[in-house]
Amino acid sequence: MSVVVRAKSIDQGALQLSDVTSDLTGPVSWSAGDASLNLIGGMSARGGWTGLGAVAPTDTTEGAALKRALGAFQAQAPKLQVQYAKGELALSLPSPAKLTTTSGGSGRFETGQNVLFAKGGGGFHLTLDGLGGLPKADLDVERYQIHGATVAGLIRLKALGSLGPVVGGGLELSGPFRIAGGVLDIRPKACADISAQRLELGVNDVEQVAGKLCPDGAPLFRLSGAGWRAHGQVQGFSATIPVLQAAVSQASGSLDLVSARGDISLTGDLKSARLSDLATPPRFNPVKAQGSARLRDQNWSGAFSVTDLAGRRLATADLVHDGRKGAGGVTFRTGLLKFAPDGLQPGELSPLATVLGSPATGAIRFDGRSDWASGASTSSGRLIVDRLDFKSPAGDVTNLRGEVLFSSLAPIRSAPGQTLRIEAITGLAPITDAVAIFGLDHEAAQIASAEAVLGGGMLRLQPFEFPFAHGALWHGVMVAEGVQVSGLVEASSFADQVDLSARVSGQIPFAMTADGVRIAKGELHAVTPGRLSIKRTALSSVTGVGGTPVSAKPTAAQPAPDESPYSDFVYQAMEHLSFTELRAEVDSLAKGRLGVLFHIKGEHKPPTQQQINLSWREVLTRKIERVLPLPSGTKVDLTLDTSLNLDQLLADFADYQGLRGSHPVQPPSPTVTPDPRRHPK
Repeated sequence: MSVVVRAKSIDQGALQLSDVTSDLTGPVSWSAGDASLNLIGGMSARGGWTGLGAVAPTDTTEGAALKRALGAFQAQAPKLQVQYAKGELALSLPSPAKLTTTSGGSGRFETGQNVLFAKGGGGFHLTLDGLGGLPKADLDVERYQIHGATVAGLIRLKALGSLGPVVGGGLELSGPFRIAGGVLDIRPKACADISAQRLELGVNDVEQVAGKLCPDGAPLFRLSGAGWRAHGQVQGFSATIPVLQAAVSQASGSLDLVSARGDISLTGDLKSARLSDLATPPRFNPVKAQGSARLRDQNWSGAFSVTDLAGRRLATADLVHDGRKGAGGVTFRTGLLKFAPDGLQPGELSPLATVLGSPATGAIRFDGRSDWASGASTSSGRLIVDRLDFKSPAGDVTNLRGEVLFSSLAPIRSAPGQTLRIEAITGLAPITDAVAIFGLDHEAAQIASAEAVLGGGMLRLQPFEFPFAHGALWHGVMVAEGVQVSGLVEASSFADQVDLSARVSGQIPFAMTADGVRIAKGELHAVTPGRLSIKRTALSSVTGVGGTPVSAKPTAAQPAPDESPYSDFVYQAMEHLSFTELRAEVDSLAKGRLGVLFHIKGEHKPPTQQQINLSWREVLTRKIERVLPLPSGTKVDLTLDTSLNLDQLLADFADYQGLRGSHPVQPPSPTVTPDPRRHPK
């Protein structure tokens, strides 16, 4: 028997079929009022599904393509088997059916080991190729059952595609479903895996989205002729926000996403999320955020609070975005942030603040914003330092204050001319009234000028660039103008051996390297007369004209020879030297030592008047075997070649050990000689 079935149209709400044609052949029998048949043949139909609504001007390119693909397709089944016996109808597909869209996509519909329909239920497998606007999908309806007007069953779904603002989205779930009254509900017992290449929000797109959406009693997904809805608990979500150069991870909360008549709305409550900086170098340490976001009529709004990982309040952030204009922004405010020894510290906020050593006390505030419109983004901010007291590599800093205006936060930049002031730095010697004028970019601070008062004179740094990257090399030139160095000597580890009163000017070129501070061709000179006193115990050896080297520190194994009066004259000259000229050449030496070559002119000026009284025997024999006093007023032209262990000195100071434990100031075998030439190495 041959049966031809034709239908002009079939209306199933959002699903519309037209030109339905089926040619079936096979045996048909009738016996005792009971019919039976076994027909097989092909079937074709055209159709469209409008469950996502009509194409709208606000749709993304991918969303519009999906609507067009689902809105016009053709179905062809080479073999459809229809069986009827004893009042039971059974449908099966001996070979797969094919779906094609007018947009160029295709799908495959098959039953595998299942029947399409028998005894009120069945199963099938649908795959879509992801072309022509279709998602790439693998849908397995393991079983379904029809009870009156209700269909219920179990599905497994893997899908990749774009929908609404979701571009390159991914969905994987399995669990029970139910269709009743034209509404499809999916209620998986386990969490669904969700991902997206991008949430399209204009220039402030969110990228690399991934996480889980978990059921909370209501349907996880609902689809009807009016639209669709996703609802559940968010767990372990992560994403990047390029416009902020930041990443979100470990996000949890609740989500309600609804699409109705082509309009998408969202309600999201963020219970907790971790926010990390992606900028190089990092601007801030990881923080936590919580709050809520809303999407209504293409307008976004949100309010969030930000804390550190310990839960201490840091800032608030507010979000607005006009989807029609593609414009919006985020504003954030810290209010007054207070620092205390047993509380929050600057270094806990930002790696850039690690120079502000703990414990720091004081308060700052920061206001910032990030705005976007017409495919471009801008950001700005203002940092106000009310007062900060802290420890630094240079010593204890008192009352850092000022204001910095940022022209960009991603990357971080400021205009030149920003100013910070410091009341005092208590280091080797008190530094006061420090002022720095600078600008910032994302990699370094450009210091236009920096100066401070030291020893009644001025210390200035010539313009230089300070890189933010940890361990980066940088260099500069320090200029001294009339600085009294007596305080520096008194605060040093060799104060009990050396006494120097000198007001000096000059410049010291330096470099901060991986090995420490290094100085090249520095020069200082006295601008007024001064005094120098070096105890002979601080010296390893001297050479005086007419004498031989004499050890100032003999060992038990080798007692020192008798000192000649000529060598002793040199010791005496350096113990009480009043100079009119002093010049020092400063250079770094091997192994972190700092070489200082002094050129000094002056006279011997002891506390009491001294003169030489010789006996007639000494005059006649011209032989002197006793130590004589160096006469007051004896002219001295001295070259002193010495060094100190600068690396050890700075390390001890940085460890707050008061320079204790530094290596001896003098090298093993320096010499002091009236010869103005430096000794060859």
